[in-house]
Amino acid sequence: MKVVRKMNKRYCVLLTNDDGVDAPGIHALMVGLLKSGISFVTIAPEKNQSACSMSMTLQKPMKMSERKDITAAVCSEAFSNNEVDSEGDGPTGRIFSLAGTPSDCMIVGLSGALEELTPELTPSLCVSGINLGANVSIDVLHSGTVAGAREASLHGLPSLATSLGTFEAGHFAPAVEATITVVQRLLKILPRKPENLLRPNRGWLRDNTDYDETARLFSALQRGDVFLSLNTPPEWNGKITPTKVGLRWYRNALHREEMGEGNYYSIDGVTVIDDTEKYCDIGALSKGEASITVMSTWPEGHPLDIPSHLLRTNFELGDDGWPLWLS
Repeated sequence: MKVVRKMNKRYCVLLTNDDGVDAPGIHALMVGLLKSGISFVTIAPEKNQSACSMSMTLQKPMKMSERKDITAAVCSEAFSNNEVDSEGDGPTGRIFSLAGTPSDCMIVGLSGALEELTPELTPSLCVSGINLGANVSIDVLHSGTVAGAREASLHGLPSLATSLGTFEAGHFAPAVEATITVVQRLLKILPRKPENLLRPNRGWLRDNTDYDETARLFSALQRGDVFLSLNTPPEWNGKITPTKVGLRWYRNALHREEMGEGNYYSIDGVTVIDDTEKYCDIGALSKGEASITVMSTWPEGHPLDIPSHLLRTNFELGDDGWPLWLS
């Protein structure tokens, strides 16, 4: 397989996930991006890190490896001639694994590894996923997929988390289609070079109340002060609906077993209870719609936190059916 290290002329996205670099969801997404003419660079955990939230690896070396075997498999599936970017004009991809969490991947990549390892690929956007299983309601607090997007946003890179609303791995095609639809929309309206990457002005660049609310929300996405979470059902009807996080309850999660002299506990086999809420992610999935939710990057009360009334601007639709602030 031929790989050329010229400066790539295509838009590029930075990929990560929490299911691991070998997971089928990120593989399907990488193939779909190349088929859509979008370049990518992937830094993903070498092992499954599901439900790790924003866990970080401190004071311990993390090995990074280029996974040319995965690159070859992805390109073989995406291109009939198995050739990557022979003239510097076509889409290309490079894939790395890191012995760490999704947050580690974004911190390492955006703090200098990307510039060192892939100077020919400058990402305009981060996409974390596609996760196997929905990330709705309080899942967003535990999810490593959501954490990867949030970590990139903390570094000033516009970001999207994307998840498949089932644990059956053979249903990724709808999620790939929905994700690429959103990615293409974002790349169309975002600057090619992120304007707030690594936050050179620290906290001085923030919400400007002189703008109208749609402009304020879009500016927040550009700065990395909000990010998007997309959930796609396995039987997607083609509609992407603006949502908020819904109400989901987990019951009977704790299981106890006596083994020898000690007690062992596991969290597994939960009962899931969903409460009906208007305009929520759970409701959209139940109707066969993909849900897209705007989430604040920062903790509530943080000086850069985006107020909830501004997040609700996501529900205002333009003539094309997209949220007005993304039109």
